[in-house]
Amino acid sequence: MIKENIESLLKSSLTSYRISQMTGISESQLSRIKAGKISIGQITLDNALKLNQFWEDFKMEIVNNEVIETFEVNTDNIVVDGKHEYVLNKITFGDGTVKYEANLEVDGLGDVYEAKQFDTEEDARNYIKGEVQ
Repeated sequence: MIKENIESLLKSSLTSYRISQMTGISESQLSRIKAGKISIGQITLDNALKLNQFWEDFKMEIVNNEVIETFEVNTDNIVVDGKHEYVLNKITFGDGTVKYEANLEVDGLGDVYEAKQFDTEEDARNYIKGEVQ
């Protein structure tokens, strides 16, 4: 598991510089590992644990959040005044996982009152269509 996590980290879009800054492992050593001059099995246990922990922390970090579309909500039965809309976002995590998120926002200020994540854009759109009607 640790070896696979380190391999995933080294194949990710993260630069050796950022990994070095976050783990304390030198850029030159990271470059040699990435280039295959040093195998993962040859690095110290301490460095392997640092790289594994960094991957565990990073893999669920949102690295990209892209707005796909907004949908206005019928406010007839809503107590709070203001503009209500659902925002459909495509979210990419550090490990490359993509989720689609439906956020209910008020007044376009980015204040999220409800956020639900889905595996497919179609599922997120169907949820929003059910809520907007």
